[in-house]
Amino acid sequence: KFNAALEKIDKQKMALAEWQQAHDLCQQEVAYKYDPLKQQLTDEQIQLALFLDESLICHKFTKSQQQKLTHLIAELCDRLIEQTDHPELLALYRRYFPETEDTYSAEEKAEMDAAMRAAFQDAFGVSLDEADDIDDPDAIAKKIFEQQSAYQSQRPHKKTAKQLAKEAQARAEAQTAQQSIQSIYRQLVKTLHPDRETDATERERKTLLMQQVTVAYEEKNLVKLLELQLQETQMRQHLHQLTEDKIKPFIHLLEQQWQQLKADTAMIEERYKIMLGMSPYDKLTPKKLHAYLREDIRRVEAHLKQIKSDKRMFEQDIDALKVWLKYYDIPADDDWM
Repeated sequence: KFNAALEKIDKQKMALAEWQQAHDLCQQEVAYKYDPLKQQLTDEQIQLALFLDESLICHKFTKSQQQKLTHLIAELCDRLIEQTDHPELLALYRRYFPETEDTYSAEEKAEMDAAMRAAFQDAFGVSLDEADDIDDPDAIAKKIFEQQSAYQSQRPHKKTAKQLAKEAQARAEAQTAQQSIQSIYRQLVKTLHPDRETDATERERKTLLMQQVTVAYEEKNLVKLLELQLQETQMRQHLHQLTEDKIKPFIHLLEQQWQQLKADTAMIEERYKIMLGMSPYDKLTPKKLHAYLREDIRRVEAHLKQIKSDKRMFEQDIDALKVWLKYYDIPADDDWM
């Protein structure tokens, strides 16, 4: 059981490390590739909106073409105004949406926040109060995880004598485990204390190890303490000689650390599920996360290429714009007019 617990922790550590590595790589790709591409796309869309507006003023179009152009410009403005404070775009937005406020009133913001909280309640079964920042994906992911964990741990019925006895045993094992940690810590301090070492190289080695021991003890990290003790003593041989009641506390502590590692891994996964609009019951892996990001980058690149091509064609020949408008239809459910 002890070896199995260590193996579970090793696997969970690897899973957590994969997610942490995936997070770091995604952050780099977003910062150095995705965000610059999105900014280029936004800039090109602004220039396209300005060009279409200028064309509407300076060239002759049929009534149908004018309606389509007006729709396109308004749609671009409405989509872009949330992404940038470009002054020319802001002026264009005010022209096409003259009755729209630049900012929402406190009452409107409160209504939108309430609607967002209701949507999270319906989608994830999570209750968000006014203190929760709905614009912070990390905070929302934490809230989801905490509420789901609390729900799973609820015991509405009265505990039986067997359950109470089991909890008492767990508390006793936890106390024994804490004593075991203290015992390992004292042994390591005695073995590794650098002040007792006359050799300078060995003193430096033990000083570094003692720093690790102190951190592991403060964090109650049994795995790390055992690893350090295995380096300096025949700990595994010692474990084989322990009785069952002595080794059980170690297993209990290892289980707790595995649960914490599992929770840390789930937190990262839940955050990205929220960012991707996925259900909390969907499975997301670091590999899938990379695939989603690469697909987003390819989509932005293709969109940027198309916008540049269209704008260049329209600038060179206004008739090309008129032909393009011929095949463009305003969506039937569009009620902006």
